[in-house]
Amino acid sequence: MNKMVLFLASLLLYSLSSAAQSRETKVIDFRYQQISQSEPQTVGGSIQTLPGHEGPRVTETLVLKISDLMITQGSESAADYKLQIMNNGSQPVAVPITQELASLYAPEELTQVDFDCLSFSFTWDSAKEGARNLPAAIVLYGRKDRPWSFLNLQPGYWVTIRGRVNLPSQPTKQEGNLQANALFAVMKYRPTPKGLVLDWTIIKDLQSDKVALPATR
Repeated sequence: MNKMVLFLASLLLYSLSSAAQSRETKVIDFRYQQISQSEPQTVGGSIQTLPGHEGPRVTETLVLKISDLMITQGSESAADYKLQIMNNGSQPVAVPITQELASLYAPEELTQVDFDCLSFSFTWDSAKEGARNLPAAIVLYGRKDRPWSFLNLQPGYWVTIRGRVNLPSQPTKQEGNLQANALFAVMKYRPTPKGLVLDWTIIKDLQSDKVALPATR
């Protein structure tokens, strides 16, 4: 009888684990990829917030989480991380997932279309140095008439982004916190006599909880 109970319990745990894993719809790993994140050179631009923009709707139900922080082996100035964009709402949300902007347009189209983007950045906070923004940023892109450039994130599901972030010099001699930031925006390039100008329309920004990075000894 006890063996049957243990068997059923293990089967239940396996089923729950499988169900949880099945809700991870995509993993994007930047740690070992040589992906060009460069964008066309610009001479200026603007930033505005326009919640009513006609683009993929980003609701209040998206949650950003950071976990699995680990000092990179052989280095005291970098850490591997895992980010999750989770849809905790009741409606699907379109999330940009294209890693190279250049794959979404022909040269003559650059100033004729809008691009949706999801950018990630990090804030390092330590008792000794205070808070500072880290320069390593990741950007994912989408274009409305390119459905394959988005992931339709269903309620209860998430996208995982793995990467590596450079930390301030010798940060691991002390305890510190790492916070992830995500920004949903629409990008529009405009030609001017002096060159390209990039206008940003911010749709939504998210911040994760602060996660402690233990000091090394």
